[in-house]
Amino acid sequence: MKRVILSILLAAGVYGGEMPVMDSLESALPVAKRDGRTILLNFTGKEWCPACIHLRTKIFASDEYKNQAGDRYVEVEVIFPRRPEEASDKEKLSANEQMLDEYHITSGFPTMVLHDENGLPFATVVGTRRTPAEFIATLEKAQELRKQRDILLAQVEGKQGMERAEALAEAMRVVPENLRFKYTDIVNEINELDPENTLGFKNVLVAPKLYKQQLGALFQLAQSIDDMSPEGLQMQAQRMQDFIQNTPDLQPEVAQLAWRIKSEIHALRREYPQMYADLQRAVDAAPNSGLAPRLRAGMENYEKNIRPKLEEAASREK
Repeated sequence: MKRVILSILLAAGVYGGEMPVMDSLESALPVAKRDGRTILLNFTGKEWCPACIHLRTKIFASDEYKNQAGDRYVEVEVIFPRRPEEASDKEKLSANEQMLDEYHITSGFPTMVLHDENGLPFATVVGTRRTPAEFIATLEKAQELRKQRDILLAQVEGKQGMERAEALAEAMRVVPENLRFKYTDIVNEINELDPENTLGFKNVLVAPKLYKQQLGALFQLAQSIDDMSPEGLQMQAQRMQDFIQNTPDLQPEVAQLAWRIKSEIHALRREYPQMYADLQRAVDAAPNSGLAPRLRAGMENYEKNIRPKLEEAASREK
């Protein structure tokens, strides 16, 4: 009988650390507010993406996650089919794709955007982890950004004028750039107090629109890379450089992608030091993006494996 009662309670989400799964941010907010949960907005290829399947079946479904973290989070699934034509609900897919652009998700699936109980995003977690313990530790690290944000916002109290704008801006800089557009009231206040835009928040609220436009332009430019000769690749590298330098208000994540493409062009030309330099520029463009860890991994590979071989070859030629 005890086992039966426990099973009923677990099924009802009354007992244990079950993490509710919702289909929209709006439906998750009441649960988050009621229970003090963090919302995991999970961009996922739920049924076909290997990493997404691992996250769902080996991490979220584990007793370790349920017991240590399940009651602290509520998940919102933003699901994408393997192919757009496979979607049964085209309207839902369109809304999900719009969210993908809105949050500047360029790092693949799964990517989770963490929101507080008021629906304000504060961190991004890319990919799964090998074990539940490692994933829980990653979530804890992400929560530190929220703590820093809240400490800095508390210090704004009583400040006026430009001093207040600077304090608000300091708090917002803890939040990754691609998530700041959700802080409408704070960003508007910064801009009202800083009409000369000395703090650089003028375009934050229009960032999603600029991002979508610029990403489309970058995609068209990348599609034009069809001449794989040394001369053709050099021309494409120059075009990418021109795009970076001449695009007004270039969004950080778009700049990051452009530098990454340029680094790959250098790799094709076997210009490895230039490749490495452009990877560094890509990281610097948006150091807190979901793509940044993969770029850093590429830099580490160069430092550990490629650079020593280049130096060894150079020494033999002397």
